[in-house]
Parts: sequence; C-alpha cells; structure tokens
Amino acid sequence: MSPVVETSVVVLAAAYGFFAIYLASIHPFVVLTTADIRSVPEPITLDTDLWERHENAERGYQYAVPPGWIVDDADPGRVVSARARGRLPEAREGGEGLMIEVLELGPRQEPENVAVADFAGRRPALYDVSVYGQGGLFAIAFEDGRVSSQAVYVPIGEKLYVFRGGKFDPAAFSAFVSTVRFFPQLLLPLIPNS
Repeated sequence: MSPVVETSVVVLAAAYGFFAIYLASIHPFVVLTTADIRSVPEPITLDTDLWERHENAERGYQYAVPPGWIVDDADPGRVVSARARGRLPEAREGGEGLMIEVLELGPRQEPENVAVADFAGRRPALYDVSVYGQGGLFAIAFEDGRVSSQAVYVPIGEKLYVFRGGKFDPAAFSAFVSTVRFFPQLLLPLIPNS
C-alpha cells in the first residue's frame, strides 16, 4: 500500500477507537444483575433487596439470604438452601450451603496463610476483594471445569472473617457476600483517632 493509504487506515482506526470509547462512556453496557440464577438447587433472584436480613450480634455482622432459605439455629453462621431444609447435617458436608466463620489470627499470620491451608493440594485463583469497605482475599478452585471450592477471607483486627461457598454458583455466592455488613463497633477500633 502507498504511504497515503497506510496513514489513512491508521488515522481511521484511531478515530474509530476514540469514537467507540466516547460512545461507551455516554451509554455504558447495561448488565442485568437481578436475573434469576438457575444453576442452584432452587432458582434465586440476585436482587438482594428482596433477600431476608439476618445478623449475628455476637460476632458483629449481618447478611441477607434468598427468600425461603434457612439459617441453622445451632450455628447462626450456617446458611442452608431451602432444598436442604430438614437435612442440615448433610448440607453441611455438601455444596448446598454457605458458611461464615470467624477465626483468630495468630501472630504474623495473614489471610493468605489460611487460604493456602484451606486449599491445600489445589491450585486456587486468588483475587483482591472488598467486603463492606474492608480489604480481603477471594480464593476459588476448579475441578473438571466446575467450581470445587470458593471462599472470601476478610481480616478485621485480630479476627479473620471467612465466607465459604463450596460448590455454590459463583454469582449467587458473590451476591451473598455483597450483603454482608460489619457492625460499627467492630470497625471503630480500626479507625485512627483524628
């Protein structure tokens, strides 16, 4: 090609790229986040405003679960789907439930250490996340192209809040974690005096 044609093609490609970026900023892609998830035992909505709120005052957090789901009275950190109702012991071992644990962090122990121990023998993907403004770590492992285990680790002070999703649908697990709220008294000691 001639230099004039090459220059024209480059200028046209650059103009098209800038125009596409401009259009995307005016009309960003719209993604429906409230569609039902159907890859779980019972379809659930991702519209977390419709979910039922629960709290664990002793451990200093609250969360929401899809309508019809139950929270284990013996362990308020245990959430089980409606399908597992009446089968709590089985659901604890399987992938049908969600679990919240609070662990003590030892000296020089980081969330990564706990994640490595939890995912021993597997190769998890690790991501930085934020849960209610608190930095954390998301770990997920796959087996045969499917989620085999997933967890979010959030350190607050001397404690580590661990949200476990097992084989649960990642979109629904993410929605669940997004409903978590830590109580102010839990976070106040972490805010420096001004």
